[in-house]
Amino acid sequence: MSQENSHKNRVLIYVDMRRRDYTTATYLKHELEKLDLEVKFASRYTVRWIYPYFRPHVIISSHCNMFEGPLLDQWARECEIVVAPVEGAVVEDKELFLSLTEDGKFHPGVRVNDFAPRMTRYYSWGERQKRWLLGEQVFQDNQVVVTGYPRFDIKYQGGIIDRKNLPIGFLSSFDRISVFDNRSVFELVDGQRPPKNYYFSNRNVEDRYWCAVAHIRLLFELLDRCKEQGRKVLIRPHPNESLRDYDYLKKTYPENVSFCTDPDMGRFLEQVSSLVVLNSTAIVDAVLHKVPVICVEELLRGRYQEHFDWQEVRKKYLDHLWRPKSDVELDELLGKAQRGELKCLPQQEPFDEFIQDVYNLPSDHTAAYLIAQDVLKTLGESKKEQKPRGTLAGLLLFLRILARLGRNLVDRETWRIDRDYHLMFREPPAEETFLSNYRGL
Repeated sequence: MSQENSHKNRVLIYVDMRRRDYTTATYLKHELEKLDLEVKFASRYTVRWIYPYFRPHVIISSHCNMFEGPLLDQWARECEIVVAPVEGAVVEDKELFLSLTEDGKFHPGVRVNDFAPRMTRYYSWGERQKRWLLGEQVFQDNQVVVTGYPRFDIKYQGGIIDRKNLPIGFLSSFDRISVFDNRSVFELVDGQRPPKNYYFSNRNVEDRYWCAVAHIRLLFELLDRCKEQGRKVLIRPHPNESLRDYDYLKKTYPENVSFCTDPDMGRFLEQVSSLVVLNSTAIVDAVLHKVPVICVEELLRGRYQEHFDWQEVRKKYLDHLWRPKSDVELDELLGKAQRGELKCLPQQEPFDEFIQDVYNLPSDHTAAYLIAQDVLKTLGESKKEQKPRGTLAGLLLFLRILARLGRNLVDRETWRIDRDYHLMFREPPAEETFLSNYRGL
């Protein structure tokens, strides 16, 4: 460790899912390093190893309750914990990390005081989320700062890209039945069992499986028609899915189907003429890139609606997208998009009003910039004394890294999971960190 770095304030950024969160974390790191802070990344596997060595003054977490209480208690005594939530942590007003039921109440045994007092700051995407947090008294006013979401700090290239004849983009969302670590159906069901009962009081895990299967059948029908029509399709798997599951599609549709796993959503959207989606935050990315968005929700109504938990999960901006009611209408929309004749949305104004309230867009500053400035302010106000970094902690970190690398060599499945899902030991150099697409440069 250099003498210069020993006097810098240190920030540890928790990267929950590499394929989903790494681009966002890169933007944050860039803005924090501009303020002369020392920054490191950690994954769910490495954070417990890196913390005692790095001894951060601030931890930026993606969820409020990502770690168990005793560990959070220790960290809260020694450093400031701030939350920059990612999707999956928040769905509009509803807070999934608070374990909410569909009526907006806390599950029995879950208390706000379990985590809120440990958090110095919560960076709300927009005013809508802040109103809910304060109205439900989850946080105090001085804990919540509206910053926007760094995911949307990318440069928007939509106006300068000729999308004629580009492939159709398809966003997968089968992570209920296809999971990155290949958990069996027994493990998935066991992890979602209601206590001493066969059924939850509302939608059950089997409802989610039903919806995923219906969506997959829709995908097969679409791919069959595209194959007949000579149209190419570019599929982006969900960050939580197993990439190995897509080997079947590669063998079944070798000529007209390809895949994009680039963590940078912008790079995917630059390659498609339209985006076919069911229910995804990536709709916002697509609209900002001027990509026509086609929602297939209407094609799955009827029995699908009986199983889907609409109030808890459904995003309201789906109402403002292109919504075909038949396969024929879907094919017509796809054709118009590939000819450059389909505008992004049927009506832009309702969508713009919604994302301003939810995501603080548009904004004069990037969300990463606003978060970094507040982290610097938090450091200036902090009265906590972090322990110095020690040689023993560094040695233990080295040994733990060696143990994990050894397991990677012996168990190829562990190696594949670490590579596909987790940010482990290597932080890519600047040219690989997506900063070229950062709007704050």
